[in-house]
Amino acid sequence: MLEGLGSARDRRKVTMWAAMTWEVSEAIAINYVDTHLHHAEFVWYGTQNV
Repeated sequence: MLEGLGSARDRRKVTMWAAMTWEVSEAIAINYVDTHLHHAEFVWYGTQNV
């Protein structure tokens, strides 16, 4: 069962992953994660189950 990104550590992992995956700056990734958290979380968890 997936849990939400309750901890800052998990949120940071998603942000860093987004920045590297989409080749954007960390600031852009932070903004994306903040505004589209559910999508970013879903995509990130999807990569963790490979």
